[in-house]
Amino acid sequence: VYSVTDKSREILENLRRGGPTTLGGLFRQSHSRTELVATFIALLELCREGSVTLDGEGDETEVTSVMRAS
Repeated sequence: VYSVTDKSREILENLRRGGPTTLGGLFRQSHSRTELVATFIALLELCREGSVTLDGEGDETEVTSVMRAS
């Protein structure tokens, strides 16, 4: 079982540590259909709250973390 909240945190941490990635890269890291769904929902939530941006098409769509000033 994969928590969408945990998956969101994982995505943000990976983006902050390693920089932008692609949708294909994120989804290829999923080891099960359940994890793939959690990743997709987490991305939707992160986009909705403005924490990440998506740019492009298909597997090569770039996923970037939006850094917020404190």
